Amino acid sequence: MKAILSQALDSQLLPFLVGALVFAVILGAARIFSARKRRSPRNNRRRGGILSRGWRTQGLPFLAAVILVGGLYALSLPPSPPPQSAPPPEPIAPTMPDAQPPSLDAQSPSLDAPPPAQPGFHGTASVIDGDSIMVAGQEIRVSGVDAPEWDQPARLSNGRCINQGTLSTNALKRKIEGRRVRVAVESTDSYDRLVSAVFLGGRDIGREMVREGFAWSAYGRQYRGEQREAQQARRGIWAHRETLPPAEWRHGDKSRMGCRP
Repeated sequence: MKAILSQALDSQLLPFLVGALVFAVILGAARIFSARKRRSPRNNRRRGGILSRGWRTQGLPFLAAVILVGGLYALSLPPSPPPQSAPPPEPIAPTMPDAQPPSLDAQSPSLDAPPPAQPGFHGTASVIDGDSIMVAGQEIRVSGVDAPEWDQPARLSNGRCINQGTLSTNALKRKIEGRRVRVAVESTDSYDRLVSAVFLGGRDIGREMVREGFAWSAYGRQYRGEQREAQQARRGIWAHRETLPPAEWRHGDKSRMGCRP
């Protein structure tokens, strides 16, 4: 019974029951009105007519039959799906202003801007001579210095000749041979070597070689002060009685030294 009542409250059955009840009321009223009009003693009905014998014998069974058929039909129908709520509106993405291409002024470097930093790298040093090393498969020419050539002699105060190139090469080996250095590339020379400043930690190796008297300041004025200091203190090659700049030895008359190492 509870199931029938709950089904009756369904939206598909309730309008049918209301319509059936209204139809029964109208049918009953029509029959009562017709009976009163005829005023026949045989069909005389009590005032009000709803509980009259004619209504009981004809109207009520018809109404019950209508309700029963409508209820069975409604029960055979599938339940109506629950109402679905409308989906929430999709959020509207904020519009972004159109990107403007950078101006030519922004793309062009300023004339007052510093030049970009030169590339550099790290690696283990292998000494070739007093101003050349190998790092990571690249031959490096130490910038700002010029060391004696491998066969360049010098005369000591006692007249004996020594090889200045070997002296300079051994000095550079003591500093960086087999050690990890930083190479700051500046340019490339005519022999495809990377002209670079070489650093061990925070130490400028080219500056040290000139200050200690194992190389000349060359190709610029950056180490001229260190060379004057080494000359005044008679360090390294400046302790020798007779010495030549490496460039003069390479391109000059080698016999004028009067000795061979």
